[in-house]
Amino acid sequence: MKYIEVRNARKHNLKNINVTIPKGQLTVVTGVSGSGKSTFAFDILYEEGRNRYLQSIGFFGQTNQEDNFDEIKGLSPTISVEQRIIRQSNPRSVVGTRTYISQLLGQLFSLEGQMTCSRCDTTLDYNLYCEKCGIQESRLTPPYFSFNTGLGMCLDCRGRGYSFELIKDKIIPNKNRNVLEICKGLGFFGKSLVSQLSNFANITKIDLTQPFCRLSDEAKQFIYYGMHDVFEGLLPCIQRRMSSTDRARSVGETQFCSRITCATCMGFRIGEEARSVTINDKHVGHLGNMSIRELKAFFSDTIQSGQVSANGKAIINLIVRRLDLLIDLGLSHLSINRSLPSLSGGEIQRLFLMYHIESSFDSLTYIFDEPTSGLHEIEKELIIHKLRGIQQAGNTVIVVEHDPMVIKAADYVLELGPHAGEKGGEVVFQGSVEDMLQATKSITGKYLSKQYDLPRKEENQYRRVTDITPKLTLKNVSVHNLKNLTVNIPLGLLIGVTGVSGSGKSSLISDTMVPLLKQRFKKPTDINDDENDSEGCSELISCELEGYGELKGCIAVTQSPIGRHKTSIPASYIGIWDKIRLVFASQPLAADRGYGPGHFSFNSSDGQCETCKGEGIVQLIGEVTRECSECKGRRYKTEILEVKYEDNNIFDILNSSITDAAKIFKNDRSIVHMLHTLERVGMGYLKLGQPTPSLSGGEAQRVKLAKELGHIRKSNMLYVLDEPTTGLGSSDISKLMLLVEDLTQKGNTVIVIEHDPEFLSFCDWIIELGPGGGDKGGYVIAQGSPRDLMNNTESIISKYLKL
Repeated sequence: MKYIEVRNARKHNLKNINVTIPKGQLTVVTGVSGSGKSTFAFDILYEEGRNRYLQSIGFFGQTNQEDNFDEIKGLSPTISVEQRIIRQSNPRSVVGTRTYISQLLGQLFSLEGQMTCSRCDTTLDYNLYCEKCGIQESRLTPPYFSFNTGLGMCLDCRGRGYSFELIKDKIIPNKNRNVLEICKGLGFFGKSLVSQLSNFANITKIDLTQPFCRLSDEAKQFIYYGMHDVFEGLLPCIQRRMSSTDRARSVGETQFCSRITCATCMGFRIGEEARSVTINDKHVGHLGNMSIRELKAFFSDTIQSGQVSANGKAIINLIVRRLDLLIDLGLSHLSINRSLPSLSGGEIQRLFLMYHIESSFDSLTYIFDEPTSGLHEIEKELIIHKLRGIQQAGNTVIVVEHDPMVIKAADYVLELGPHAGEKGGEVVFQGSVEDMLQATKSITGKYLSKQYDLPRKEENQYRRVTDITPKLTLKNVSVHNLKNLTVNIPLGLLIGVTGVSGSGKSSLISDTMVPLLKQRFKKPTDINDDENDSEGCSELISCELEGYGELKGCIAVTQSPIGRHKTSIPASYIGIWDKIRLVFASQPLAADRGYGPGHFSFNSSDGQCETCKGEGIVQLIGEVTRECSECKGRRYKTEILEVKYEDNNIFDILNSSITDAAKIFKNDRSIVHMLHTLERVGMGYLKLGQPTPSLSGGEAQRVKLAKELGHIRKSNMLYVLDEPTTGLGSSDISKLMLLVEDLTQKGNTVIVIEHDPEFLSFCDWIIELGPGGGDKGGYVIAQGSPRDLMNNTESIISKYLKL
């Protein structure tokens, strides 16, 4: 068959749609957020392609998958690359392990590494014989060259390359506070100290009501390190608390510690035995810290030197092949020891794309989820070229995407909509790009043809920066690849921070400015605060921060997951789930039966279905599941579902969209306020009970933004949004632009780390980093108003800006 034909697809909000997709071509599936794109591409096409393959090898797929459509013809086995799958949180997962380069290096050093005698340190011959001692050594196995194994890691730092040291300035950032205020400010970590202060003051006669900075040096030492049987001391108390649980240790490391390079392995992460084995005078730790570009040059020199055997050359050729792919994708600035959680969105997308580019499969269906998200305009053409390569190898490539450049490059476009949620799920258009531009019902076509336009500012609507404009100043910033920068960030404006991937945007804002500001505005430490998990806060930041006195707080809204467990849902994250369960517990039938709020939780044995434990599905094998036969996917016991509010049971509420739920709870102000806020950020289509791990990065960020906007705050706040247009079509970007403009008009500062030229053109001020990524970046190459940048020959984004 020449086409994939889908008849009457009807899962979630899809309304029995009929779709025809040409095989062997590049097809883009687009539409507003919540229109049904991901449901069609991943829940219908990918799931069915996977199920057919599993059935062909003797496994049974989802038994209820056929209920989602009448017929699918011409579908080949599918491979999926979704945003929610590639998000990483494990710092031990690095570029090298993901690309298999680390494993190949282990094999290479095990086979070819130059070893020394363990007794006299003499270099051994090829047969590992020591002529001086007369002993025969054995080669180390590959696990010895990995910091992720017990054999290979440095035992002192457990393969991290660094340790944590308590820093006095982080424990007491404000030395104008007295000791009682300091101990209370430590929250969980200083709770036991508060009760010791009275006795401590009586014995030492130290006036603890005085600011800490006015105390004598001896008194400060007592407070830091304690007095035997009288006062435990800040440092010993924090260390004890950190050793109590893994969570406390993680938060303590973030709040009160700085990283210091491991003195044993010097930051190379590997053990002494592996450090003694070299190739071309470098051990595997040296190679792990080289950039991809430097590593390729190293192997070129190694082969030319004639130091490796034919088998060693074969392994090196495999490594270089992977290095070349990384270089082709613009990732030459990375090192193989770079942790995946530290990569930008664009970098990690390209890293995972590389895995599929390298494959030699044909006749498959590849489905990609916004592969250009997080990429600069000049980088997108490269990704389109790589997608074309997969398609030209004989595969069908389907891309869920909003980006105009990708849409225009497609052979075929499927647009779903016209709106989100219940008002979406229809085929608005399918056909060529040229025909879409003329289609009367296509919203995407109208934006591409400029019949519709995003919000624009008149020249006099841009906020000007003058000598008297308050500024937040970062001095001498050298985090990651930043080159000792000093940057002035004007306050009270909408500010865009841009630059190619790896240029230093996140290093400047997310890894430097945000942690420093959060320290200044830090509330009492709470070990239950998931936002304390920021890895960047743990790193020693030695730059200076000035001008923050103009601000009253900092809110960073990232794309990190808002819940890693499959039972986490938006209703609980935004704080209304407990209120909803109280509403149900107050209904007459619930009161008669003695039901409390816990009976309406699918996580509680009181209310959950006993067969599926409140999940609604039963796992068969791997990711393959089927609907629970007992509750029919409704998660609760039958008697719990008999309790209703406004003719809806608790499962109906979970299955309701934000917009529908706002109508149901219209008389409960504490619930409906947050729901209306979610609607403002374009999330009205989202279901209250949707598992939060299934949200895209852009959706997770907008839910976080809504949660923050739902709180009543004063002006002079600083909001930081990390690539907020990710996953948004033009109509949703329009809403977001107006929302952040409204925040700014209320006296706040909004900083967006962004690539979208339309959004950047709407900003009052732009800071552009570059000119390249990695060691070729780390400089401010241009800053000013959008018009200033358009007249700046050093600016890379300038030719894409639109005024």
